[in-house]
Amino acid sequence: YGSAHAGFQGAYGGVESILKEKLQAESGRGLQIWVTGHSLGGALASLATTTIMGHIKTDSSYSLRGIYTYGMPRVGDTEYAEQIELGYETYDVRAMRFRNGDDIVTQVPWQWMGFRQTGHLMHLRGEGAFEFDPIEQDPGDTAENAGALADHSIPTYYARIAAFFTAPYQELGHRCTY
Repeated sequence: YGSAHAGFQGAYGGVESILKEKLQAESGRGLQIWVTGHSLGGALASLATTTIMGHIKTDSSYSLRGIYTYGMPRVGDTEYAEQIELGYETYDVRAMRFRNGDDIVTQVPWQWMGFRQTGHLMHLRGEGAFEFDPIEQDPGDTAENAGALADHSIPTYYARIAAFFTAPYQELGHRCTY
């Protein structure tokens, strides 16, 4: 799947064997797997999907249904991003990457270092306002894209997502198929 940031890969190494054991133990049960995480947890979720998709190649008794990340940093290089997106397409995985305002964590490691984002961007723009498919999927490394650290907090993510599912946005949320 290309190259991942060494720090994220090192952190994932601490849980990868546990995930592999669990996948083997659950084989044959027809489970549908959803992976999620915030910040570093989002990066680890992304890496976990590579392990899960690798197992699905040889054991189709379960499926990876989706990955939802919140404030996820850029995990890997261009090849990583392309290969993981291809895997999401191949296995019909709903890959949703939530970005709150100008959350700076979603903008590191820097693009000029070769890192890219993965997943369909759900950009939280304010109370109840989403952009489902903005032109700028992965903003560049410029000062105007560096947001306040407050945009990274879980309570802020929660409040903005919860506002989306209150009237008048609730009906739109029920129609959202991605």
